[in-house]
Parts: sequence; structure tokens; C-alpha cells
Amino acid sequence: MKIIRNGHILVILVFSFLTLSNFALLISEFDRLGNSNSQNLRNNLNIQAVNRTGKIFTNLTSISSDCSISSDQPNLNIQPSVYIPNYNLSYAKMYFENITAMNYTKEVEVDPTQFLSSTEEGPLYIYQKFSVQLSQFVNNISIFIQDIVNTYNFTDENSWEIAIVNCTPDGTPNNETLGQVTNPHPLNMAAHWEHFDFLNSEQGAVFLNVSETYHTDVNGIDKYWFAFRIKIPPDDQSYGGGPKFLYFNPDGGDIDEVGEGETYLFYNEVWKENFSINNVKEIIGPFNGTTISGDLTSLESFDSDSYICRTDTTNLTIEMIFNIRNISSGILDEALVDWFYDRPFPWAFLHNRLLNSIDFYLVSSINDLANLNEASILIKNYSSGQWFDLSDRINIKQETEILLSYKIFEPDEKIAFLKHFLNYSNNNSMEIQFNYDGNTQFDVSYNIFTANFGERLLFNDTILLYDPLIQELEFPSELNEGAMNGTITGELDLDTLKLNDDIFFRAQADTNNLSIEFKFNILEDIDLSLWDVDLYDWGFNFGLKVPPLYPYPYVPQLDLRTSSNVSITLPNDLDFAVIEIYKGKENYTFLSPEENELDWLRLSQDNRSLAFKEETTLSERLPSLYTWVMIQLINDSDANSIRMRFLYVGNGTFENFNVSIDEFTVNLHIQNTVTSDITSKIGFGLNPNNLNPSDIMMQNFGTAIANNGSGKGYWEGDIQNGAPTQGFFEFNITSLWNFIKFDVNGIYEVYKVQVLISFVDNPDAQYKIGTHPFSVRVISGDGRPLETLNIIFQVLQDDSLVTFETRVTTNTEGKATANLEFSQTGEQYSIKAIYNEEGIYVSSELQSINIRIVDDFILFMDTFLQLLPYMLAILAGLFIFIAIKRQKNQKLRRIWSKEAMVLNDLVNISYIMIIHKDVGVSIFNKQIAIEGIDSDLISGFLQAISQFRQEFQKGVKKEQVSKGFEMDYYDFKIIITDGDYARVALVLDKSPSDQLKENQSSFTNDFEFKFRAYLENFDGDLTPFRETDPLIEKYFNITLMYPLKLAPYRDVFKLSSLEKALIEVAEQIQKERKFFFVSSLLSFGIAGRKESRDQIISTILTLKNKGILIPIKM
Repeated sequence: MKIIRNGHILVILVFSFLTLSNFALLISEFDRLGNSNSQNLRNNLNIQAVNRTGKIFTNLTSISSDCSISSDQPNLNIQPSVYIPNYNLSYAKMYFENITAMNYTKEVEVDPTQFLSSTEEGPLYIYQKFSVQLSQFVNNISIFIQDIVNTYNFTDENSWEIAIVNCTPDGTPNNETLGQVTNPHPLNMAAHWEHFDFLNSEQGAVFLNVSETYHTDVNGIDKYWFAFRIKIPPDDQSYGGGPKFLYFNPDGGDIDEVGEGETYLFYNEVWKENFSINNVKEIIGPFNGTTISGDLTSLESFDSDSYICRTDTTNLTIEMIFNIRNISSGILDEALVDWFYDRPFPWAFLHNRLLNSIDFYLVSSINDLANLNEASILIKNYSSGQWFDLSDRINIKQETEILLSYKIFEPDEKIAFLKHFLNYSNNNSMEIQFNYDGNTQFDVSYNIFTANFGERLLFNDTILLYDPLIQELEFPSELNEGAMNGTITGELDLDTLKLNDDIFFRAQADTNNLSIEFKFNILEDIDLSLWDVDLYDWGFNFGLKVPPLYPYPYVPQLDLRTSSNVSITLPNDLDFAVIEIYKGKENYTFLSPEENELDWLRLSQDNRSLAFKEETTLSERLPSLYTWVMIQLINDSDANSIRMRFLYVGNGTFENFNVSIDEFTVNLHIQNTVTSDITSKIGFGLNPNNLNPSDIMMQNFGTAIANNGSGKGYWEGDIQNGAPTQGFFEFNITSLWNFIKFDVNGIYEVYKVQVLISFVDNPDAQYKIGTHPFSVRVISGDGRPLETLNIIFQVLQDDSLVTFETRVTTNTEGKATANLEFSQTGEQYSIKAIYNEEGIYVSSELQSINIRIVDDFILFMDTFLQLLPYMLAILAGLFIFIAIKRQKNQKLRRIWSKEAMVLNDLVNISYIMIIHKDVGVSIFNKQIAIEGIDSDLISGFLQAISQFRQEFQKGVKKEQVSKGFEMDYYDFKIIITDGDYARVALVLDKSPSDQLKENQSSFTNDFEFKFRAYLENFDGDLTPFRETDPLIEKYFNITLMYPLKLAPYRDVFKLSSLEKALIEVAEQIQKERKFFFVSSLLSFGIAGRKESRDQIISTILTLKNKGILIPIKM
């Protein structure tokens, strides 16, 4: 808050000078100005230096015992810490000791919800993949099993076995065994956990080396994959035992059911597809074009080498010929093809084994697609000799290189292709033609073009991805259209159909027939496109005891479970009591014409499957071909719905019967749809006798802890943002191991943070009594604002006495503002801001220079004293101004008086005469007065007087002889000045002025200077002396006595007001007489004006000198 503003200084000076006598008014004005700021005072203040002790560092040691880290449950971590209240941590040197990696158990799956059953053909080998992040040991594995065993008769061949294997680069479990444990048949026939102890076996724990197995990166987490192989013993019912069960649990959508790893199965025999790749053997053409680059080899692979041709006109044709090699089945034989072509049923059953698929792969592009009209690909039909268009299957109108494929799977299409599009008489040739038609020239590029013929071959000892068979139990979700020809009785609650619990769903027929239709929504979480396989493939895959070529989902079995009865006396009175599924109006190739005419297809095995007088539970198992039909009838647009109904039709011997249904469910056995995990646990461990931090990836704040001996580690480094929480600074130790324990002995460097306090606005030098705001900014040594710090503001008198104190907390900008109260006037006041709390910051304070506290009276007196020099200066200035002005006026009056004397002298002169001293004659004369005189007489008289005077001065020293004299002659005064050759006489009316005498003397000197040559050699010729008038005018201004007129160009001059007034007077006189005299101008000019006569005369002379007043020559 400033007292005086620079811009107000002059205003205050004038105001003070004018209102000095009005005390009350002055006080009010100073009170207003006392609330303003003054920049000039601020710049003169000096703030005391802030305490800059910097950061205070010290070292301390601390021991953290019994620390523990859990990667699975970090909320249970006991991290090492150091107690450093009121300090920050900057550096740590930590020694880790007694590092122990605790053995842990990984639960792959613990819910045994479904199971795999043994077979009588031999043992099953199923693989469960699991991942680790570190090399470690497997100590044991537990699986949940059930074994119906003959406790008195079993062999080692029928024992359970677990082996551990690594994975190949493609992720498939390897046959190479890392370790294996065999357990005999358990004596407990109930389902239980079976424990396989590797650690205490002869071979010991199994080491998992992560550098020797398959690796993935899952969301930034490294996973190294291994698997354990479970041998399920064969079913030994023939030896008094029974089936064996290995339990598993399907993965669900819940976050906790994402699954551990994939499961695989070992097959003694498996079908795989083997392709015979055929390349183009001949290029015919291009027609209407030219080959630019490439050859037949350019078409063999998708790479940078392309076959390119360019049109010569606007169209192009290219033909490419293949020679198809026969495959191992030998199907590429014309006689064999003809035989199957005429016999579709054997072909439909065997086509997969003879020729599984025909695949075309093509990469082609056109550089100017915009100007292309047509582009087609044709294949030659050797049976008709015509070309068959494949453009709807392979779109070759591509501007960029894209891999195009066309696959032939369907049996009818495959046999038709073999029949018509191969020329068996010409080495199994196949001819393809490309046609292009455009508007301009263009280029066509081919990068790859192959025809691949695939067949299924049987391979031995293969491990394939395998999702165990699961069962999906589906319930009716909706009752469609109620009961046809009847009525639903009781409550309509479909939940009554879920269990066989004597809670019934009932309906009553109004006639001799009844239809109850239900809707199911099945397999809603499964992509139905995965089921896109024809009936023949479906039948092929399940007709053989080997796995299919593709692990697409399939349903090998469908169970319809019902519990119902109908109120009839004799079951034979019902023509139909069946379950049917809705087909609608669609026609399917796998149905007979009669079946395609029907809207409903029967699922029950006979016409009276549901004709029970008493409640009977029935489970009808439908084979896999029925499940394929059912899948085709799923309505995926209605949440995968199917419609099924109970249909009862009587023979006409009765009416109005009742149906009771206790249970109606559909159980789907589904393979390769949902991943599962074997119900199992794995026990892991490490070698405690040689454990290093690097073995378990121990880190502190993301930096590795160095090895320092067995069970020991070392870490050293800077700590960023080392502020403690509630006095403790906690480190961040992490490890990839599940659970570790350790101790830490540390040496730590700690410090307090420097606090810098500065005023936001420097305090003023002076304040009025009252309350005023002050702000300080508090920052750390690195410039960071410090918030929530308590700052003490004090008002000090004489640097020691606290007259006012308050506390304020800094905001997010590090700013603290306090309103300080000044209650008494004085000189030695100051403001202090202090931070002295116990904490992580160094105490600091800031004190202003001395400030002055004033009231209104002191403020007035201070201001008055400040203004007094200015007021005195103003008074002195006024006095000086008056004195200077008076002196200037006196000087002007002297000048005016001197110039006025010119006119007075001129009026006094009557005659000017110049006499040659030696001759005594008049050589020049000028009459001023009106009356003339005899110049010769006067000149003779004056000559005589001069000679007479010279006689009286004989004997006087030459330097004492005067060069002029005065004399009175009657009413005249005559003054004479002598030169060396000339004598100048002025005839005056009265005594001359000193100025006139000086002018006469100066004139005499200038005259002799100008005419000296004529005077020295005077021969009586007066002609040269006629040029004396300018000298006369120069020294005596005789033209002022002449009539005057105004110059016509007078407007070009800058004139004073007096000059303008005199010109106006002259204009008025000149209008009447055409001229005027100085005397007239002077008389009229003086009249009515305040200027003196001398000033007016001076002004008239100025006008004459400027050429505005012009003499009229006589």
C-alpha cells in the first residue's frame, strides 16, 4: 500500500499551494491518497535475505526383520521400512539377509464339476498346461479322481501316473518327460484328491527350466509354459474293478474362471490333412499385351517377385495351365472319377478320405481399377468344351495385392470338378483364363497362383488340442401358444419342469389330441459358425474311433429326459405320444421328400414313447447324426432358439384326457466348445541352499536386487520423493515368487527440505493505523510450491516486541495471506513471516525492513513537509519571475527610449553640413527644416570660427586638442566634429543628446573612410559626395521626416498586435491623403492605447526597418 503516486505529485503540489489554509479539506484528501500505492517507494525497499541453510543431511542405520512379500496377496505384505519422522529419505544402502522362498501350491482348478471316463481299449493320456514366470521345482501334483478298483486284484499297468513335460515352440506339450511319478490304485473308491510326490520320489523334485520351453507375453507378463501328463488307467471291469474318472471344471465367463491353460490329448492315431501343391506349368499369352517382368517361378510364392504384363490396347487375355499331380488315394483317375460320379452315396461317405478339399490361392492386382470395365476368371470345362465363369467365387478386380482363396469342400462340387475340369488324357491338365476389358492401357500383376489338393491321412502318436466333453443341461424358456386343442391347468410355471420333484406342469385335452409346445434357448454362448460342417463330415468324424481333422465343436450325444404320464386306460389307444422338433417350411438335402413336406420332425424312437399311465421317467439318447440335424434347426436370430413339443393323438375311442409333466430337460454332450482345466494342484519350491535374489526376480522400486551370496542380496540407490507416511518410509520390494521372507539391514541418508519464503508484494515503507493484508509465497529449494504449511505472521516493534501475531496455512500455490493489525504509530516496526514446525522442512523466516506506522495528523505533516520545498520553490520562482520580468521591461524601456531618441534627435536637426577643412567650402549639405539657409555663408562662418579656435589652442598638446565643439548662435545650437579632412556640422534647434553626438562622430569617421581618396585629393569636384545620402540615413534616419506609405507586401510579415494596430491607423490616414507622416501616425497611435510613446516610436522604427513603412522620395 503506497502513500504517494508518481502521477499525483504535480496535482498535490498545486492543490497544497492553493488550499494551504483549508486544513480540513487537506486532511480528507490525504486520507484518500493514503490508500494508494507508490512504485517509487517500493523500489527503494530492501528485503532481508531468507535463511538459505540448504538441505540438512544425516545418516542413520535401521534393521527391518521378518519382512515378507506375497505376489498373490500384496495386502499381506510386510515391507521393509525406516522410521524417519521429520525427514526425507534421499539414499539407501540395503543388505538383504535370510532370504527364503516359501514353497507354495498353485491351484489350477479346485471345483470338480465334470469328469473324463476311462475306456476299455487302453489308457488315456491327457495334458494340462500351466505356466510359470521363473525357473523352479515342482515338488508335487494333486489331482481329483475316482477309481472303482478291485482291491484284491490290480496290476501296475492299471496304476495312475503323472509326468511333467515342457512345450514345443508352437505351444504343444512335448513327449519328452522331465519327471514322472506312478501311484498304485487307491484303496479309497470315493472321489478324492490323489497326491503325487515328486520331491520324495527317487528322482526328486522336477526342475522347470524356463529357457527350454514355450514362452508367451500376456499383457506384459512373461509366461513360460509346461504341462503335466495324466495317465488315466483303462477300465478294468473285466477284472472285478470298474471305470476311472478324472475330474475337471469348464472355464466360465467369471474373472475367476478364466482358466489356467489348454488341455491336450494323446492319440495313437489321428487324421490330418496333407496338401499336394500344384504350380502353373505354362502361360499362354498374353494376348493383346506384353510381358513386362517375371516368369513361371513368380507364381510359386507370395513375395516381391511378380509376373507383370501390360495391355497393347484396352483389353487383355492370359491363359495359365496346371498339370495336377495325383494324390495318395489315387482319386485323380478318370475311370474312378466316373464310377463315383454315377454313385453319389458311396462318394458322399468316402469323399473326405479320397479328396478332402480343393483350394485355389491367388494374388493378383490391376494398377488402374477406375478405368477397368470387366475382369473375369474362367476355367475350361473339358466335357462341354466351354469356359465356366468363376468370377462370383474369385473377385480378381483388386487394386492392391490381397490373398484370394477359393475352397471346394462339398462332395457334389468336388466330384463335379474332378469330372469336368481336369483333362486326364493330357497329364491331368487344368486350364484357367483371365480376361480384362478397360478404357485405357493398364498393367496386371500376379504374385502367386496355386491349386492345392488336400487329402486326409492317418498319423500315429499325436498330441492334439482337446477340450473335454461337457454336458449342457437346457430347460424350457417359454411356452409357445399354450396347449393346442386343450387348456393349461394350474399355475403356468416352467420351473416345475427342471426337476423330478413331484411338482407338475399339467394340461387338459378338449378333444382326442393335444399339443404342448416349448421353446428352448440353447448354446447361447457358443459361436454357431464353428459348427459349419456338412452331415457327411459329421458322420465321418464320429464313424471312426479317431479324432476329427478339425477340432470344431461337435455334439456326439443328445439326451431328452422326461418324466410324465397321461390319463388313459390303455396306451395303445394313443396313436402318437412323442416329442417333435420344429423344422418349418425349410427344405434340407439331408431329409427325404416326405420329411421336407412336414413342419415337425419326430425325435422319439417310437410312436408311443410317452404313452405312460403312471408317471415314468424316460431318457432317450439320440445319436450324433440327430444332434447335427438339431443344430441345423437352431434359430440364431432368436437367441439360438429351438421349438419342441409333446404331441398326443388318440385313436378316437376317448376324449378329454389329462397330461402331467414333472420334468422336461435337454442334455447336450458337447466336445471342443468350452476350455476346461483339470481339477488339480501343483506344489512349487526352490532350492533353499543356493537361493539368490535373481532366482526369484527380487526388485526394489523396479530395480533388481543384486546377488550377495546364498540367501543374501544388496541394493543401493537414490530415492525419489522420499517423504515418509506417518513417520515411516516404506520400500517397494517385489518378487515373481509367490511368497518370500527376508531381513534388511540398511544405511540411509536423510535430509530436511529447504524452505524459501518471499513476499508476494514487498511491504511499503509506511502504513496507516489499521488492518492491512500481506502475502508470502513458500516454495522448496527446487521451486516447488509447499502447501498446508502453517506460517506465523508477526508485527514487531524494535525487532523484538511482538505487537500482533496470527497463523495462516499455505494454499496449493504455496501462498499464505494474513491481515495484520497496526494499532500504534511508530518508526521501528517490521513484518516477519516464520515457518518453524517440526517436520521434513527446515525452519525459515523472512523479515521486512523497518516500516513506519502513522495516523492522519502525522501523515498530513509528513506530506506537508514533503511538499514544503516545492511550495517554497514555487514562491521563489514567482519572485524570480517578477524580477526578471521587471528587468526585462526596464531593458525594453531603455531600448524604446533609445529608439525614441532617434526621432527626437531627428526633429532637433535643422541642417547637416559637411565642409572640407583645408579649402573651407561646403562639399555636402542636407536641409532638414522647412526654412532654408545659405550653405556657403554658414560654411565660411564655421571655417572662420574654427580657425579662430585653433589660434587659441596653440601650444596645447595634440592629444589634448578636441576634435569638435559646440556653439550657440542666436536660437540655434551648432555642433561640429572634425575629421582629418572633413568637418561635419549639425544645426540644431536645441541641445543635442549624447546619442546624437555619438552618431555624428560615427558618421564623420565613416564619411572620411568612404571618401578619403576624394578628400585627400580634393579638386573642387563635388560629384563623388552625392553618394552621402545612405550614410545620412544610416546615422540620422532623415527619411522619417519624409511622407510615408505602406508597402503592398506587408501581409507576408509576422506582426505583433501593436504593429498590426499601427498599420491599421496608417491605412486609415493613407486612405485620405495617399501618404502620412510619422507625427500623424504617432499622434493617432498613442490615442487610446496603454503602450508608452517610446514603445510606439520603437514599433514605428521596426515597421520602417522591416520595409513596411516606405518613404516617399521628394
